[in-house]
Amino acid sequence: MTYTAEKEKEYENFLRERSRKVKVVRKEVSIEKENNKEGIDNTKRKGHGTTHTL
Repeated sequence: MTYTAEKEKEYENFLRERSRKVKVVRKEVSIEKENNKEGIDNTKRKGHGTTHTL
């Protein structure tokens, strides 16, 4: 594979998108924690706890 500036730009965009997604996930997790002050364990609930693996 030949190295081009276009490929580099594509890769930078990919990294930027990925880091944005990670930030969004972290925000969702912190919102979940905020909403969860009563101490309900979200990880025990079906369909939860598996979505936050990065």
